[in-house]
Amino acid sequence: MILISAIAAFSQDTLVTYKQGNIPCKVVKITETEIEYRKKNDPEAPIYVINKDNVREIRFADGTKELIVPDEMDANKDRAIVDKRTAVKFNFFSPIMDQLTFSFERCIKVGTNVEASLGLINNSMFPFSVSNSNSWFEPNLTQGMVMSLGVKFMPGKSYYHKGMKYMHPLKGFYFKPEIMYSSFAVRGLTYTYWPNPYPSPPVTMNTDLNVNSVALMLTIGHQFIAANSVTIGGNVGFGYAMTTAKYTNPINQPGWWGLPEDPKDYTRNFFNHITSGELGPFAFSGNITLGYILK
Repeated sequence: MILISAIAAFSQDTLVTYKQGNIPCKVVKITETEIEYRKKNDPEAPIYVINKDNVREIRFADGTKELIVPDEMDANKDRAIVDKRTAVKFNFFSPIMDQLTFSFERCIKVGTNVEASLGLINNSMFPFSVSNSNSWFEPNLTQGMVMSLGVKFMPGKSYYHKGMKYMHPLKGFYFKPEIMYSSFAVRGLTYTYWPNPYPSPPVTMNTDLNVNSVALMLTIGHQFIAANSVTIGGNVGFGYAMTTAKYTNPINQPGWWGLPEDPKDYTRNFFNHITSGELGPFAFSGNITLGYILK
């Protein structure tokens, strides 16, 4: 009897699990998502079911083995992608737009991500920027910062039924309401006026221009994932902007020229968004990013 029991035990299959240890059993059926087994090699014994994502390996009674390879896109295989929910990204064209901007994206739950960006404006950083591309155009030193914060809503992500799959939580089409802010100063602007009595010689004055702009944007975009490590994305946005601008040396002289009377007319470019000028307070934005997914 002892020998028969030993042979019976030896002839059992074994499920090697991640958390429950080894389970001696008789495997009855293997599906795409589950393994059915009996704890005894008895056709009358009850059948138990275990999800395949909980099993690392099946050792059969004949000595063969089957390794269970996780499908990282399976909704039941969170273990394979749960640590891939954060990315650090770079605004790819920011250097030629007189800024250096980085973004941080985090998936807070499947289908909802938070994204924030921070950038430094300085048109003296890169000699190949747009403002320095023509030798005849010598822009005044412009320094400041840009910031944005938004929530990405990614439809089609909440797939939890057995056997269904969802894409990477950072991948796909998205809709993002966001707020953008920029603050910068244009240094060393000049304007000229003729003091009374005419024809006195003209006088040249210096002033800085301080600009602040807040835009409420609705952004749509798409982000791709390469090798589960790199993000490539693009988006466009539309919304409204509210801008304040002020000369540090107010222009209150008659007969001056060289600068707009209203300092808000000096520029429509606020580095992370542009405005439509005479068409109203409409704002537009666009971006291409390249990033790296963190564990």
